[in-house]
Amino acid sequence: MKLDEMMAVSATAEKVFRAAIALMHEQTSRENEQSTTTHIRIGEPGKPVMQLVVEFLHNLDGHARYSFAHYYTQNGDAMRDPEICMIDQGPGRLLPYYYRQDGLGIENDYYSVTGNMCWSSQEDLARFCGSWARNLVAQQPLLNERMKAMDSEENHA
Repeated sequence: MKLDEMMAVSATAEKVFRAAIALMHEQTSRENEQSTTTHIRIGEPGKPVMQLVVEFLHNLDGHARYSFAHYYTQNGDAMRDPEICMIDQGPGRLLPYYYRQDGLGIENDYYSVTGNMCWSSQEDLARFCGSWARNLVAQQPLLNERMKAMDSEENHA
């Protein structure tokens, strides 16, 4: 599947994931302006809901790639529950391309330079991101706060 054929996450989900990205960039720039490893854990350890880990993976072809994941530990190993990776092509084009759920043995990579991927499954992943985003907002008050701040910034621009 080529990038221009991929389905983006919904506008509502995009707002949630962009808030998480903004929080990550804000924290890492405060901690170390020279940092090359960029990630953040959103949420409090030990709470009944899992923290959201947001990580900048790399730039490829001029587009940033990010990982969003919940983790738990099983037999000493970090288990993704789930991990979703996205390509950022700018406003309205946050494209989920990778899904992994370790406990179920599921791993799907929907982006291939050769275009040999399943389109309908990538659309399902984009739709799932909408449901997951709603859950993340309900679980992580910091995401709500950052989204409100982003709305305020847009209204004052």
